Amino acid sequence: MRTRTRDIDGLNSWSSSLVAWESAWKPPFANFGPWHYYSTLVPESVTAIPALSRSRQITTDENHSLRDINSLRVGATGDVGGPFDSVKMGIDSKVVPQVLAGSSNLQDNGNMRQIRYYGPVFATNPTALSVGDFGTLRRNLKPVGTTAIARCKPTNHISNLAVDFFELYREGLPKIPGRHLWETKTEAMLPKQASGEFLNSEFGWLPLVSDIRDASYAAANSHRLMNAYVENSGKPVRRGYDFPVEETVTVEDLGEYEGYVTRDPSMVWGFVDGTMSTPRLQKITKTYRKTWFRGCFTYYLPIEYTSRWQLAKFAAEAGHLYGIELTPDVVWKAAPWTWAIDWFSNMGDVVSNLSDWATDGLVMRYGYVMETIIHEVTYALDRPCRLRLASNSPGVLFSGHAYARPVTVYYESKQRVQATPFGFEASWNGLSNRQWVIAAALSITRLFG
Repeated sequence: MRTRTRDIDGLNSWSSSLVAWESAWKPPFANFGPWHYYSTLVPESVTAIPALSRSRQITTDENHSLRDINSLRVGATGDVGGPFDSVKMGIDSKVVPQVLAGSSNLQDNGNMRQIRYYGPVFATNPTALSVGDFGTLRRNLKPVGTTAIARCKPTNHISNLAVDFFELYREGLPKIPGRHLWETKTEAMLPKQASGEFLNSEFGWLPLVSDIRDASYAAANSHRLMNAYVENSGKPVRRGYDFPVEETVTVEDLGEYEGYVTRDPSMVWGFVDGTMSTPRLQKITKTYRKTWFRGCFTYYLPIEYTSRWQLAKFAAEAGHLYGIELTPDVVWKAAPWTWAIDWFSNMGDVVSNLSDWATDGLVMRYGYVMETIIHEVTYALDRPCRLRLASNSPGVLFSGHAYARPVTVYYESKQRVQATPFGFEASWNGLSNRQWVIAAALSITRLFG
């Protein structure tokens, strides 16, 4: 992991000054010629934002030296990313110099003099603001990632497969005691074929056929499920989940305010247009949060897992029996039902093994939960500024009004938290021996897959 800090563009400093301009009076007309620079009342100076409030970015991430650039291409199933944490904070506003003008005054030499301000106009004093600690907006993303996995994990994984097998096993389970009686029942029925009455009995032949068909169906389909399960083992399934975006906006009225200029002439020169209403300073707080998850799932089955081949033998016999008409003769020839006995016994082991593997079977080749937080506190005037702009046209003192630039204190956080193959709550150091074996078998490491 590495941490870097850098300064970024923002409101760090600006210059301003006060100067005097004069224009020759032209009698007998109440007019005067073009304005000419006369003298500097206050030399140009630079105002700097305090160092701790300047815009900067702090980033913590991993430096991956990839040897194979193809691993970054779209479609790569391995984990080529890593944890990432970046925070940007500072004070920002556009520094646009403006020329403000006060009222004119007749001098002893007969000229008209006007004081002008050169520099930016802000809605509030940026140097009085500070970058607050908004780290409390951040949260532990591991539980959030766990929730995302629960909501988007693929359905074709070992846990659901274990449920499917268990359903077949459970449906067949009530028939287990009866299987020992199938041969006895069939043997007892054969001498009575001629009557035909017993064969149609609701409590005799039909229940027996139903038991055999149910067991045959379960045996045949268990092999199909196991076969699909083995074939899909280790294949990638990509999933994502986006939480609802959270946004809030609050507005606070801080009272009347004219705007801020760094060389404030105390308004004695008539910089303010008294014909306009006084603006009010507003504090606008906005918070934006976006959280999402992206991952690639798979499930793991040991190569030596051979239960499906044992089930294949049972399925072949059961499938044949299930696919033909069950007459007393066919049922008699199918005795002594060793396939059913062995299937029920084997299925108990299969369900037990699948349930055991369900704990560690769902694996992620990669998984990340990410969050972006943008928090802004903006100070702005609610109406046009009353400070007047200077004019250089003959006979014209002013040319409109200044624009007070809003000032924003901002905080931006970006987090990317990496999961282990077994979720966000499990650490690499806390994996069990079997989990390490599964991760190694799928070529999953801390950095690359």
